[in-house]
Amino acid sequence: MDIQKILLAVHLVGFALGLGGATVSDITFFKVLRKRYLSRENLEFLGILSKVIWVGLGLLIVSGLIIFALIYAEQGSLALLSSPRWQTKLSLVGIVFLNGLFFKFYIFPRLKQLVDSSLTAEKIKKISWRLAFSGTVSILSWYSIFVITQLPRTFRPHILYFAGTYLILLVLGILVSKLLISKMINK
Repeated sequence: MDIQKILLAVHLVGFALGLGGATVSDITFFKVLRKRYLSRENLEFLGILSKVIWVGLGLLIVSGLIIFALIYAEQGSLALLSSPRWQTKLSLVGIVFLNGLFFKFYIFPRLKQLVDSSLTAEKIKKISWRLAFSGTVSILSWYSIFVITQLPRTFRPHILYFAGTYLILLVLGILVSKLLISKMINK
């Protein structure tokens, strides 16, 4: 097996961990909201999922950088980076990374304050927009990376097409997520 196949396998495992972790994390969080109670076990599980996502993101970034280095060594240029698909995927990985920092340093500490207490509407309303934003950015970004990798190579729109589509879906997703959070906490 050559190094590129191994790197691609590592890259795919990293992606799978990130996408799967983000999906399970969002499902778990909505389950917690429905129950209106954040147990220590739920918070620990969200913490474990966060670590899984970080490991996946780390594998994705490191393997991606090595793959780029090998392409550069082979071709003498990184013409690949001029592709709107690659620019979009790299931007989305950056967005996932920044959102992960936002979750780790802003949202997770606030969730810790809510452990073992009833999740009243007043408590959740204080951070509901941030929860809707972070959750939507996470899930939309991971699934957008997946969709972009599945597009035919002949599909070559401008990067503004990808950015515009992403922003429209992001705004809609945040609004839907906020609506779902509001409905769950106001029941």
